Amino acid sequence: GGRLLLPLQTMWLLLLLRSCLAASAPPGGDVVPAGAASAGGPAARQRIAYVTNTWWPKVDGAAITVMGHARYFSEHGHDVLVVRPSYPDDSPVWERAVEAGMASDPVPPSPTLQFLSYRMVGNRGGGFEPEMDASDLSRVEKGLTAWEPNIVLVVDPDYFVLDTFRVPGLNTLMQLPSPPTMIACMTTFCIEAIRKMPEYWWLNYAPAHALFRQGLATSYGQFDHIFVNGDQSAAYLRPMTVLRGSSWEPLPPARVVKSRGVPADFCTALPEADCAAERAVSLMRERPRGHVAFLYVGRLSFDKSVDELVAAFEAARRSGRAKRATLYLAGSGELEPLVHAAADRLGPASVIHLGQGSHR
Repeated sequence: GGRLLLPLQTMWLLLLLRSCLAASAPPGGDVVPAGAASAGGPAARQRIAYVTNTWWPKVDGAAITVMGHARYFSEHGHDVLVVRPSYPDDSPVWERAVEAGMASDPVPPSPTLQFLSYRMVGNRGGGFEPEMDASDLSRVEKGLTAWEPNIVLVVDPDYFVLDTFRVPGLNTLMQLPSPPTMIACMTTFCIEAIRKMPEYWWLNYAPAHALFRQGLATSYGQFDHIFVNGDQSAAYLRPMTVLRGSSWEPLPPARVVKSRGVPADFCTALPEADCAAERAVSLMRERPRGHVAFLYVGRLSFDKSVDELVAAFEAARRSGRAKRATLYLAGSGELEPLVHAAADRLGPASVIHLGQGSHR
């Protein structure tokens, strides 16, 4: 996984160092110079609380990236506390992780990396997208305050607002005489994405949608810095305002952190024999000669429009336009039954579920 994560990790480190220039000293003393930091690095040792709504055993791009960030900060001499979800024992997330060969956490604790977990509950997204247990918020708040971070990174605070109407850390940390630097990171259009999920049908009504958009604005309005993954995300946040005192004011300017792509050797670094051993690769090589392969990699969920993808492919097959084509889907999620049903209707070599891949 390290090959793909390196560019993102590098950008996030630059993001962090830039933010640290404005960071206040943590409550109770000055920032301690980073004795374990890389040689020649100008940054002081930081205490970074990383609040995330995804972690192992979830196997998806967001979890891979978040774990890479935490590992990177820790290995570069910073003290890191990851506030992460803990999934129910009967969650399908666990089952798919085991199937993918991810039975143990790939990022264990270390002297510079600690964890504070909160429980996930409910059957949202067929159990693949459970919610934060709101009763754990108080314990998380106390743990964050006791740890005394001087930087807090929160990934997608709007997801926490959706689940609990609060963002972990804001209620207590922002009340301190010297609050930490707060950084919000937007990676997804949460409110817009979940409108596609059947259980959130009511968000398609204008008053409910407006209410939650204002909740989104209020959550992002509490941060010192906002970082997004593209111009479209920045444009989405730009018109939002938040009430400060008696006036409505814009959110802090959103800064775009763009991916620089992957290393030049991305397609050749892993030996061909290793790639060939992957189940997904071997299944794709078995397709009939001359068949075109369409490949989808990601969660099998409504918010990813997988239902629309499968319907479009099925229509193309039935019309004869995709007679010699196969749709491969790699990933897991609540729409696995829909994918399997389409495969049954269209027959062999039509729609093939490759299953869940590992972080590798």
